Amino acid sequence: MTTAHQLGVKEMLAVAALEGYAPDVVVIGMEPKEVSAGLELSSVVREKLKDAAGMVAKELQGLGVDIRERDARA
Repeated sequence: MTTAHQLGVKEMLAVAALEGYAPDVVVIGMEPKEVSAGLELSSVVREKLKDAAGMVAKELQGLGVDIRERDARA
């Protein structure tokens, strides 16, 4: 038996299409420079994270979501 946890995004969208549901999807991500074990963000990801967050905010604003920058100390 296959569960939703075993499928990737592409497969899940294909299943949704088969069920008659084809949502508009925007994927925002980063391609890893290298993959290694650890819990911390790499310096490259840390530097680009604000750009990615800005892309997400722009997409959400386009959908009518009110976006406000949060105080980083909160």
